[in-house]
Amino acid sequence: MANRRMITQDIFGRADFMELPPACVALYTYLCLWADDDGFVAAPERLAFMLGYDPLTLKLLKEAGFIICFDKGPCAVTHWHMANKIKADRYRPTVYQKERSQLTDGPDGYRRKTKADRRSAAPASGDQDQPEEKDMPEEQDAPVPAPEPPAAREGETPAPAPQPEPPSDQAGAPAQKPRAPWDDPARIPCNAMPLLGGGLYTPAPEQVEEWKALYPDVNVLQELRYIRGWLGSDPRRQRPREAMGALINHWLRGAQDKAASRPKEPPASYDIERFEQRMNTTVPKLPKRKK
Repeated sequence: MANRRMITQDIFGRADFMELPPACVALYTYLCLWADDDGFVAAPERLAFMLGYDPLTLKLLKEAGFIICFDKGPCAVTHWHMANKIKADRYRPTVYQKERSQLTDGPDGYRRKTKADRRSAAPASGDQDQPEEKDMPEEQDAPVPAPEPPAAREGETPAPAPQPEPPSDQAGAPAQKPRAPWDDPARIPCNAMPLLGGGLYTPAPEQVEEWKALYPDVNVLQELRYIRGWLGSDPRRQRPREAMGALINHWLRGAQDKAASRPKEPPASYDIERFEQRMNTTVPKLPKRKK
């Protein structure tokens, strides 16, 4: 495997790539560095852990389509051949041939093979007498028929079929799925901060009291609201849960330094009588000039 890798502006300059958080961009660069000659990385989760990145960072790259992950195995850099073209005398095929056989290399990078790709790659000999394979829908379980009402006797009106009733927690009100706390704005605390990859971070009351003692000149609750608005205005500013403590301490320390350097306000009023009394005692009166 070579120890030099290339990156291309065709990927790093894309709009969807530039919208990713900085942690995703850095992890993508490391994945390109550690990939083999076919763009496969052996253990992406362990590599992200060793570099100190959150597992959600790898998940964001997968959902954005820049890597293709396999269950409990390697991952492939999607646009690998757009930047890395290795000479035949230096090329070493990947050891993950099973995963490589599940991908096809198109003009826009790797993608998973479909049934049409498998049929076109199948050998043509011996297949002329066989009927063409068609995509059949997946078998589904047949619905269980509702029990039929008992047959009516002679001279009786047949009873109507029972109708299924929607589940309800109250009379006449259908049951609703409980909403998560972050889905209901009325239930979100004022100091709950959005996290990288989803979720909220709410400081414990003991931690808030400790910050009040460490930064006495700062309105801690108001500063936490400022941090929440700063993180919510741009998703690229969001941090994983492990980094929120350092971010809040850095923010509060800056607010404490600004409050300490602020000049003290002058007194609201001044005692004029006391000032005149001091002036009369300290400044001698000049003698009057004779005319």
